[in-house]
Amino acid sequence: MSIFKKQTGAGGKSDLDAKAKALASEPDEDSKIARMLKSMPRWRYWTLAVLAVTMTVFQLYIKLGTPLQPWAQIPLHLCYALIIVFLFNPMAEKCKNKESKARQLWWIYDGFLIGATLFICWYFLSHANALNLRVYNVDPMTTLDITVAVLLLFVLMEAVRRVVSLALFVVILFFMAYAFFGQYISGIFRFAGMNFAQFCETLMLSQNGIFGSPLSASVGTLFYFMVFGAFFSNCGGGGVLIDAGMKLSDKTAGGPAKAAVLSSGLLGMISGSAVANVSTTGVLTIPLMKKAGYTPEEAGAVESVASTGGQIMPPIMGAGAFIMAEMIGIP
Repeated sequence: MSIFKKQTGAGGKSDLDAKAKALASEPDEDSKIARMLKSMPRWRYWTLAVLAVTMTVFQLYIKLGTPLQPWAQIPLHLCYALIIVFLFNPMAEKCKNKESKARQLWWIYDGFLIGATLFICWYFLSHANALNLRVYNVDPMTTLDITVAVLLLFVLMEAVRRVVSLALFVVILFFMAYAFFGQYISGIFRFAGMNFAQFCETLMLSQNGIFGSPLSASVGTLFYFMVFGAFFSNCGGGGVLIDAGMKLSDKTAGGPAKAAVLSSGLLGMISGSAVANVSTTGVLTIPLMKKAGYTPEEAGAVESVASTGGQIMPPIMGAGAFIMAEMIGIP
């Protein structure tokens, strides 16, 4: 069936089949989120619901109504997201014993993070006009500015560690260390270095820092496409697109692989996520490709590449396309 097909031992093939079955049986991201929402306490569920609705209304207001100052609407967008992250993924949930003292201490820690986020939000809302008139690298950083920058960096790093990955957390720490120790490195990676105030100003108040192009793209464009994709997928649109891909390719040679490409491309138009694409379409297309004679490696490769391509299909196109467009100034 395939020029890439190779002979594998019975043991190796059975192991790959077992892994493929395990991957196919894993719940997708939407199922995991639905299960977590169903099992969490009612007060957290309704708090998250109110925050999500309020954030959506805020985003619609600044898009369809009157935009706020950039130094108000972009930090507010970020603070909404951070509070949702800390409520949806509290450290206290890691403690199995609900009556333990450690669980109470973790709730205090999460409460501190939420309080710090609210303080950061207050700072930007109350200082938006002053920050809009501030001259970067000329006006000095005040004690309040540095305090907010430290808190902002701390809560962001904790959010990254909690919901993205520890690997990214370590990479960010490495580059932050380079900002201070790069002056001691010889060769092409050496630079003049910076003091702590300059570091805080660069991260918080420059166009290349936290509130740079990626977050601006999220506020101005990406949020709305992701909401559209979520509504369309949860209303059954994802299943329609997968079925369409299957029907268009079922009479052709190599049908399951073509079905994977077509359905992943169509689903990528509304998901904007390669991982969500694989977990949704791969459950159907990977077993079909294996039955048609593809090896597990080939089936996984076809689905992975197709889903990655589907990630950049219009209109959602993933976060990367919008960030690149924001950076180079192309509509």
